[in-house]
Amino acid sequence: MTVKENFTKSKKQPPKLRHHKASGQAYAVISGRTVYFGPFESTEATQKYHQTIAEWLAAGKNAHAPCHEITIDEVIARFWLHAEKYYVRNDGTPTSEVNNFRQALRPLKQLYGHTKVVEFGARAMCTIRQHMVDNGLCRSNINKMVGRIKLMFRWAAAQELIPASIYHVLNTVSGLRHGRSEAKETEPVRPVQQEYIDAIEPYVSHQVWAIIQLQLLTAARSGELVMMRPCDIDMSDRIWLYNPAQHKTAHHGFGRIIYIGPHGQEILQPFLRRSANSYCFSPAESMAQHRLERAQQRTTPQKYGNGPGTNIDEMPSSAFHRTCRHPGYAE
Repeated sequence: MTVKENFTKSKKQPPKLRHHKASGQAYAVISGRTVYFGPFESTEATQKYHQTIAEWLAAGKNAHAPCHEITIDEVIARFWLHAEKYYVRNDGTPTSEVNNFRQALRPLKQLYGHTKVVEFGARAMCTIRQHMVDNGLCRSNINKMVGRIKLMFRWAAAQELIPASIYHVLNTVSGLRHGRSEAKETEPVRPVQQEYIDAIEPYVSHQVWAIIQLQLLTAARSGELVMMRPCDIDMSDRIWLYNPAQHKTAHHGFGRIIYIGPHGQEILQPFLRRSANSYCFSPAESMAQHRLERAQQRTTPQKYGNGPGTNIDEMPSSAFHRTCRHPGYAE
């Protein structure tokens, strides 16, 4: 076995239970820290060892520092490992909540990253909230970001990284109320007038226009329509039933059915002529249609150059070397 293979194997295995002969204690070195379990070969020591190793593995092979020593930076780092695994879709891609937490935790890290958690309280949370107000964030967004910070501390308390009392203290910081804070207010999002929607039809592709029309007819989200496939649509009845593979409330165990009536079926029909597992609205098809329309609008005949595909070099690296050769290079 090579040194590399031996190192890899040792990294996969949990720390072994050892015998400290001078004291007669059982111990193990976990994440660089020596942990003692009691008299060697005793039932109590063996049980404590297995319990500690199980907690160490559950924490991602990271030993918890004492509560009075752990910093905000360390809590954020440990929570981030959890968030990247927890906030994912069925296909393993991260959800938008990952980026939401990134935005929320940034001011916390900037202002209190090196602060010990036991020194972080309600006043510090209010300072972070005021920092968001001073940076021009709207009231509703500030309340959501503060809520995500509290959620991180709740997770840390559940993992016994921090005392639960810290999370309870932070919960005393209430959200900003409408008209009773310096945070700016935003206008509610109103429906777009139909005349404005109709005005963009000449400027978008057939695929995008079909998606817009389907959104108006079905109230489906754009993310649900761009992933539509023929195999996801039940066409056995007069009203088609579309069951998106992913949707906003899937992680709550809820189903999602989008009803497509006759008008929507007529719009969707040209995009169903493909294999059952292919996406109905293909960006590649949209670009191909765009290039075809541009070619049809040409005023210069194609025989004079610039025909479709003539500007593509099958070996671009060789073309680069030809242009970069020294002028005195002999062919």
